[in-house]
Amino acid sequence: MEEILNNPSSIWFLIGFIALIVEAFILGLSSGLLLFGGLAALVTGLLFSLGVLEGSAFALAPLATTGVLTGILAVLLWKPLKALQNRKGDMYQENNSDFVGLKLTLEMDLSLKNPGTVSYSGINWKVEIEPEFEEVVPAGDMVEVTRVRVGGFTVKPVSIAQ
Repeated sequence: MEEILNNPSSIWFLIGFIALIVEAFILGLSSGLLLFGGLAALVTGLLFSLGVLEGSAFALAPLATTGVLTGILAVLLWKPLKALQNRKGDMYQENNSDFVGLKLTLEMDLSLKNPGTVSYSGINWKVEIEPEFEEVVPAGDMVEVTRVRVGGFTVKPVSIAQ
């Protein structure tokens, strides 16, 4: 243990790994600060290992390097990580539902400007027509569900759906 604490690169690797573990397993990758700081600490440890940085582990140069690297990594990785977080997997796709393909009878006229509601399985669902249909679909007509979202269906007329 004494060997690790006397080696600056080992100290920075240890700090980096601890920060990443806390970020991943305790915070659930929600803060970002420990993620970028942990990655910067690992790079600082690498710089010590390569001989780019020398001296004490907590001198001004390694602390400043870690701070600057944290900022640079945050700027470089923020958008890609945000896009990755916002990407929806197959199980979250709107059209991956047992309701897709369900045929319903409209209870009221339906148009792009006037979405309606339909009662199905004891729930009143908001119903919107697919954007490509500009005409009014009259009450009593059959529609088919094409997409599902929380509390709502997107539909198209059955005569066009087939």
